[in-house]
Amino acid sequence: MGRNKIPYWVMPVLLFLPIWVFMYIGTLEDPTRAATGILADGAEVYAAQCAVCHLASGGGSGTGPQLNDGEVLLTFPDDPENLGLAQHVTWVAIATDGTGEGNPYGSPERGREAGWFANMPGHWDELSGTEILAVVLYERVTHGESDVAATLAPLVDQLLADGTLVLPDQFDENATPEDVAGFLAPLLAAGDGA
Repeated sequence: MGRNKIPYWVMPVLLFLPIWVFMYIGTLEDPTRAATGILADGAEVYAAQCAVCHLASGGGSGTGPQLNDGEVLLTFPDDPENLGLAQHVTWVAIATDGTGEGNPYGSPERGREAGWFANMPGHWDELSGTEILAVVLYERVTHGESDVAATLAPLVDQLLADGTLVLPDQFDENATPEDVAGFLAPLLAAGDGA
């Protein structure tokens, strides 16, 4: 009894198999480190509160603008005085209702007005001050790739643990960036010395 021949179609498949394996391996990404502390808390808040409009990737949707690819830092830029951080925290806390539809928010160069995309709900009455800061730092690190926020996150963990940084249980619905900067003063002072 003779041996069966290999079908002709198998040869090209066998020839291209190593090329396919090489291409497939090239598409794999290095595993990312899991977020810890305030950034892990921010990831949870983002998944529960923000991803429905801004998407898990931060790519935006019909109800929430894009945050990823640095878009969030264009609206709330890193700056020496950390005004962008305070504005970002304020926006997440009071959003469209607290800012007033049609009123500017964020960087003036960006030209954003509350309600320009969709009316964002404020979270001042449902999230604690710590949760709001957590999600803001998460957005800045994850979607904005902010080195400043990545440096501030472990400081927040340390200052919250030792009681130096005390955030309100809830922000006021009329909070301003100046109010938020006052709460963040111990963090910003510690960040200057880092």
